[in-house]
Amino acid sequence: ARMKPATGDEVRLQPARRPLSRRRLWIFRLTVLIVIPVLFLTAIEYMLRLCDYGFPDSAALECRMEGKKAYHDNIRFTRQFFPPALAREFDPFLFFAEKPENSYRIFLMGASAAQGFPAGEYAFGRILETMLAHRYPDTNFEVINMATVAINSHAVLKIARECAQYPSDLFIIYLGNNEVVGPYGAGTVFSPLTGNLTLIRLQLALQSLRMGQWLHNLIRPKADQEGGPRIWRGMEMFLDNQVRRDDPALETVYRHFEENLRSIKSVAQDAGREAIFSTVCTNLRDSPPFASLHREGLSGKEREQWDSHYQEGITFESEGRFTEAVQSYLA
Repeated sequence: ARMKPATGDEVRLQPARRPLSRRRLWIFRLTVLIVIPVLFLTAIEYMLRLCDYGFPDSAALECRMEGKKAYHDNIRFTRQFFPPALAREFDPFLFFAEKPENSYRIFLMGASAAQGFPAGEYAFGRILETMLAHRYPDTNFEVINMATVAINSHAVLKIARECAQYPSDLFIIYLGNNEVVGPYGAGTVFSPLTGNLTLIRLQLALQSLRMGQWLHNLIRPKADQEGGPRIWRGMEMFLDNQVRRDDPALETVYRHFEENLRSIKSVAQDAGREAIFSTVCTNLRDSPPFASLHREGLSGKEREQWDSHYQEGITFESEGRFTEAVQSYLA
């Protein structure tokens, strides 16, 4: 039978569209806002790694030694903290992934003082290894020096987390001399001071991604043009970044240092490692302050008085009149 065609007066019935449930709506929103961007960023990260862009952020890189899995120093590790021209390197190290039997493995972490700069062959880690071997001749001691110039606790925490993944017995943390002038310090010429420690750690986490390194390299040329150092000049680089002893920014540095040390301790404990923490030894007689600053707000007249007392003190001291010299310096 043929159906009667519909007329204009008749209402055409349309199938009712089923409304989206609240659950399905949220799944759709999350897919659009999170899943798709994550897949897109993952694809970019994979392509950058496929093209060998950037560098691995670990302190040690895997290799083969005598047919066994081993690790050696990553010469580009500090690029996540410094520009390439200023990046420092570890003294070469090499160790097996599996700790040899009857051995005691020590990871030494810190900055230039721990590395032994500028003469690594006289680093205290080598002296310690020799002393331990002499004291305990039946044990094979390995002291692996994972310290390098100019880093501070922000970098050492990252190294400690990595060392916790390798078989070992002891961490030695010899640290403290670069907290102000190192990355994220109050007197640094590298990564500037940031008050929020979480943001610092987030930035370092992003630097571990090739995409993060790519974004950082887009920003870095502008920072270099704004007066960043171009060559390594040691402590001379910090002459224009002097910090007074009562600068409020130092409290931030001290707080970050303490929290990083606590985190390193937790990393060691969670990994079942013993840990020794030591401040850096200083010869006070032969290591005077690098610079001295007047207090803020010193008037011109007060500056003249200060200079007069200072020169007077120098004169008395050169003449051996030490009591008068002390009085002038105190004045």
